[in-house]
Amino acid sequence: MATYKDTIPVEIIDRCEKKIQWCMETLRRKLEERHLLHKYARFNVMPNLIFKKRGGCAGTADVIKWEINLNKVYLLENTEHMIEDTLLHEFVHLVQFVLYPYAKRQHGPEFKKVSKWLFGREFSTYHTYNTSNARKPRRKVRYVYQCQCGPVLLTKRQHDVTQTCIEKGSGAGYICGKCGDIFREYVGEKEFY
Repeated sequence: MATYKDTIPVEIIDRCEKKIQWCMETLRRKLEERHLLHKYARFNVMPNLIFKKRGGCAGTADVIKWEINLNKVYLLENTEHMIEDTLLHEFVHLVQFVLYPYAKRQHGPEFKKVSKWLFGREFSTYHTYNTSNARKPRRKVRYVYQCQCGPVLLTKRQHDVTQTCIEKGSGAGYICGKCGDIFREYVGEKEFY
């Protein structure tokens, strides 16, 4: 069940879903060859495919929700590689989590073993996609307070502590390092990028 169908062309979603079906068929065939399919009921259910991943990560696999989450920006910009590499990489994670639930490392020997057994190759653990369209610059917010020597910028944590002190009426709080005044007069927010 894909989400964000309105922003990703139907053809790309269809290709992703067909690739997942192919992965499941390959997995079932390989397990059947070893007479192990009956041991893993989890592999009778198709994993969900969603496109909510954001930022620098190309994709993730969640074995609890039994889903693969792909970055829609990267999928649109690098369709072929995302389907042929990242999607398979995340599918290997799902299989690894079921076959080796106590594996210590996400990309350790178990991951490599499953990827070679299932698809006959290893996968890179990092991508080289252009991240400029996927990453949004982080917004820094500072809270402006007034003291005797002028305006002072406080962090979110300092602001919260100061507000709690003001609400409780306690004298404790943050004190200006220059003049020794207690910050009480909140002026507003200031954003930085």
